[in-house]
Amino acid sequence: MPVVTLIPNGEGSLTQNPEFYGAATRWQACETDDGIISAVYNHQPATLYDTFTMTDPPAITPSSVTVYAKVFVRVSGFARAATYIKTHGNYYSGALDIISPGGDWDTTISTVYAVNPFTGAAWTVAELTDLEAGIGLLANGVAQPDDYAYCTYVWVEVTYSIPEETGYIWIEGTGLHYIDMTPLERYFEGDTTGEIGTPGYIWVETTHLHYIDENGDERQLTITTAGATAVTPGYLWIEATHLHYIDEDGDEHSQEGTAV
Repeated sequence: MPVVTLIPNGEGSLTQNPEFYGAATRWQACETDDGIISAVYNHQPATLYDTFTMTDPPAITPSSVTVYAKVFVRVSGFARAATYIKTHGNYYSGALDIISPGGDWDTTISTVYAVNPFTGAAWTVAELTDLEAGIGLLANGVAQPDDYAYCTYVWVEVTYSIPEETGYIWIEGTGLHYIDMTPLERYFEGDTTGEIGTPGYIWVETTHLHYIDENGDERQLTITTAGATAVTPGYLWIEATHLHYIDEDGDEHSQEGTAV
């Protein structure tokens, strides 16, 4: 199944861990997988929690949600960490896992939510939009002053289903996919432009079709001119096995994607 990744984009409702470093805010300290350059941390013998608002998902049909965190410990094997989420105003914790000692700087912990834990039903886009995800950290800094539990990265991976319906268009990985009229899945992979944006966004710019891939990178497709003209720039549709669009000059472009 395809996956879309959500990352922190703001402070959530819990800001309990006493310290962070390497970034201007707590959420920025856990926004990227940068090793030990930035992190939130705790050295107290109590589990303390931080949650973050997350980037919005595209219009998808969610199948499952997995919350991940990269954590590390300075010295002992006592320190523990757990993923943490907030949905429908309630908090849910993953297992409080022991963080591997001995210089392991990127232990990954995770919790799978096949359904929303509050409703017991399949996740919705609205619930993912409102989701807060974060981390619980427990150390033993009173008995062991050098014992610190750190979290450097929090992210959420959402698997989703693709309707096998003619005309459906979506972003998967670095490609733009669509279901042709057969119906058969096809895709294009554009060239990166060096810009970034919100994953899943698709638009026409000058004579090119642009989209933001799942990594947040903007990509550009150069598709053959079909010769026809129209009066609605930006229109995008499937015809037979080809993807069509109208550029900003009103010219139609058409090309067949690679079959999956």
